[in-house]
Amino acid sequence: MRLIDDKYEIVAKLGSGGQSSVYKARHAHLNEYYALKLISEELGDAPELLSRFRSEAQTMAKFRHENIVRVHNLITQDGRPYCLVLDYIDGPNLAEYLKRRGALSAPDALEIARQLASALEHAHGFRVWHRDVKPRNVLIESEQPWRVLLTDFGIAKLEDSLERTRTGHVVGTTRYSAPEQLGWGRRRGEERVRASVDQRTDVFGLGLVFFEMLEGVQFFRDMNVGDVIAWASDPSPEPVTFRQPQHPAVRELVTRALARDPDERQQSMTAMLQEIGRCQRLVGRPAS
Repeated sequence: MRLIDDKYEIVAKLGSGGQSSVYKARHAHLNEYYALKLISEELGDAPELLSRFRSEAQTMAKFRHENIVRVHNLITQDGRPYCLVLDYIDGPNLAEYLKRRGALSAPDALEIARQLASALEHAHGFRVWHRDVKPRNVLIESEQPWRVLLTDFGIAKLEDSLERTRTGHVVGTTRYSAPEQLGWGRRRGEERVRASVDQRTDVFGLGLVFFEMLEGVQFFRDMNVGDVIAWASDPSPEPVTFRQPQHPAVRELVTRALARDPDERQQSMTAMLQEIGRCQRLVGRPAS
């Protein structure tokens, strides 16, 4: 039986990415379950990855919010971080759920969006921008009543902190990146000045998730990665269109969140929460 840190017994593999894998584990002494995020062994000596992993732990450890997955411990080996101990959520992520169930009703989508906006508002209170808001990073603990939790702050950015990647390198998942993450900028004479990444970047990310919940398909579903990056610089992009019938206030909320110019979006998660609340009063809340 393999034990991590002499106490966490690996039970099952939950998923993996290019840099880490996540496992369900049982605490051998407490008989409680946790999620362990382990750095891939072949990348264990990469300084940038180790720094990012430690930064994720330090960032998430600040949060105390019912809709953010909590960090319990950062396990090190020979002075290097290699395992993050997180809440274990016994449920699918939102991407898996939408693939299986299809589009959600407006009341359900609004309630999930409300919880995510509340989580992001909490993170923004620490001047932390998530920068990778997408269905795969939303875990569903229960439905009717809904409870979802936001996770994976691995590429979160502290305001005024230096970028950890090369200039021009896209940070995040391209299909869930805001235009400013893909190089969008304002024209000033002959020069184009890139817009900064801030809380409005997460507004766009939440808009993408909201659209996908309502429509059952990705906003950039018909585009390859190159098309998405080109879209960010298109002077006249296609307007946001909905195939499913939606209340005008819901369409307006999502359309504004997906504005290419950050100045045209809701300017904060507090503003998003206010608009979501208004839509919930108009459309109704999900039945409990």
